[in-house]
Amino acid sequence: MKLRALVNVNACGKIEQKTPPEYTIQVFNVEGAPVLSEEVALGDFNIKDIDTIILNLPVEILNFRILLLPALEERKLREIIPFEMENQVLIKREDMIFDFVTENREDGRIDALVVYLDKRDFKSIINPLSERGILISSATSIDVMAALSQGIKGFAENLLNPRKLSPEERLELQYKEVMSPSLKFTDSELKSEGIRKDYLKPLIKTTTLLLVLLMTLLLWFALGAFMADREAKALKRELRDSYTTLFPRDIKVKDEVYQIKSQIKGLRERAESLIGIRSIDILSRLAGSKVAGITIVEISIEKETLKLKGESPTVEAIEGYKKRLSWIQNPEVSNVTQGERGVYSFTVAGRLKIES
Repeated sequence: MKLRALVNVNACGKIEQKTPPEYTIQVFNVEGAPVLSEEVALGDFNIKDIDTIILNLPVEILNFRILLLPALEERKLREIIPFEMENQVLIKREDMIFDFVTENREDGRIDALVVYLDKRDFKSIINPLSERGILISSATSIDVMAALSQGIKGFAENLLNPRKLSPEERLELQYKEVMSPSLKFTDSELKSEGIRKDYLKPLIKTTTLLLVLLMTLLLWFALGAFMADREAKALKRELRDSYTTLFPRDIKVKDEVYQIKSQIKGLRERAESLIGIRSIDILSRLAGSKVAGITIVEISIEKETLKLKGESPTVEAIEGYKKRLSWIQNPEVSNVTQGERGVYSFTVAGRLKIES
């Protein structure tokens, strides 16, 4: 029977005092029934029977910020939140572990509750577990999710004046978080603590199979290289014959590939005037789509696709610029990153509309 466990941190040890935390455990089966009648000390249960372990962090070691952000996909939000937080918190960006929950606003933007903590505090909790052979899958916080019962707007009030959960309510919330954690502090600190022993055997088997496959591929590639060399020589002879047929005036053929490239370059140069006319039209349209603060640093045109790379002081300005590009079909914004000067770099790409 597969079991999932929630390890509760009931008393956090202080880094400077070097006092270890205290832990309790509650175990559930996959149907949702608790295996234990109540939480017990971690040492009183055999963890070898556990398939997945989730850590429940106490609210005392967590910090919170509510940010007003544009409605972006989760991956992009995870990239920009550390930069938004950098000037608001004392913890350095590289020393922070965080996750967030979001709520939509009527104006199209979102409220993001960012829950974060210092990596040193996190290590002070997971290191004693790792030393006992207990390796967790991810970390969440029951207290935070209980305070979010009325959404982000009521979070601060519920956190300052928490409602005491009944045993049934706490058990229900524990089961929900152990099956699908709402917060997932899955930083590299978690990953670096190792892999559960239960996963090592299949990992070894997989590695062995990969090595056998690699050796087979190496032999196949060696044979393929030999055959490719023979085919390359035959192709070179065929290419030379085709070239002399297409360009009979070019009698001396020393490097077939180079000479074909030269012929193609000449054909392209003959079409430069047509391309130049289209480029002037596009530059004219870009000049009429200006947005304050937006700077375009690179323009590339390939067939009917236009790609722009630029810089912007805000994410909102990028969205405004996208709307001005009405002469591009379905423009898409990507690669939004914030530099050291606080300026956002971005890319906009889309197909040019064909005017009838």
